This record gives sequence, structure tokens and C-alpha cells, in this order.
Amino acid sequence: MKCLWCLTGGEYLLAESMEVLKRQSGATVAVSTAGLEVVSMYGLLDELKGAADDIVLEGTHGRSAPIIMMLRSYDVVVVAPCSANTAAKIAHGIADSLVTNIVSQALKSCVKVVVLPTDAEPEVTGKTVSGKDVRIRCRRVDLENVERLKQEMVVVRNKTELENALS
Repeated sequence: MKCLWCLTGGEYLLAESMEVLKRQSGATVAVSTAGLEVVSMYGLLDELKGAADDIVLEGTHGRSAPIIMMLRSYDVVVVAPCSANTAAKIAHGIADSLVTNIVSQALKSCVKVVVLPTDAEPEVTGKTVSGKDVRIRCRRVDLENVERLKQEMVVVRNKTELENALS
């Protein structure tokens, strides 16, 4: 399966998403500016470089990178993890970043989209950069946006569901 994987500024489930990404042979990875900051902050940049056949950076290629014109060559677009900010933009039809443009055009081109939102449960426990557990309470508006996403794409809530959606 030819995969275009998108990374946003989402921190929750980042390590789990990277594990699944590493098993996708030949994946192209599109990284938002915030996504690059977060991957670097968590020390995962080298891991990302090893997992991807090609990396498209928003900061280098812009918000309307040529990759968007090649979407029909992919079997699936994955956004994992998908920050609450990106989920809100997608849910409301805003396409003003590399990742939101990719999703918008993928949906218009009938390319399967799989999203792993960071804010899909009322409360979750994540990890800080230092590895400390932190409780995260998701806002009602974020949960409502996840419900909107379900109307047009595959929404998964954890690593296992992500793996199943890609098998």
C-alpha cells in the first residue's frame, strides 16, 4: 500500500504513530512546521528520516507543495498523530497548511484518509518530553470536531486501530 503519512504538532500518541510508520515500506512523509518542531523536541528526527523514503517539509516546500498534485498516486493518506488544531481545521474545511491542504485534496480525489486525533477521548494520559505522565482533558469542541471528521474519513483512536486501518 503506497502511503503518504502526515505529521502535525500533535504530541499525544507520537511514539506509537512512529512505530506504525516505520512498518510502512516506501512511505512519503509530509511534516508541518509544528510537526517538525515536535519530532525534533522528542528526539525522533533521525528515526523519522530512517522510516521515510521521502520527506516533504512545509517550511521548505510550502503549504501547497507539489506532493498535492500527486495524491492520486497514493492508496492512503494518514495523519497520525493529528493535533486538535489540525483536526479543527479539517473538520471545518480550512486548508491553509501543508497537511490540511493534503487532506482536503485527498478527500476531493477520493483517496482514503485515516486520522488519529490527539483529542478523541474525554481524558487521556500522555507523556511529556521528559517522560513524565500528564493527564490531558480534551475540550468538548475538540471531541465534536472528531465526530465531524468521522463523516468523511476513517478516524482511529489508538495504535491498534491505526494498524488495522492500514492492513
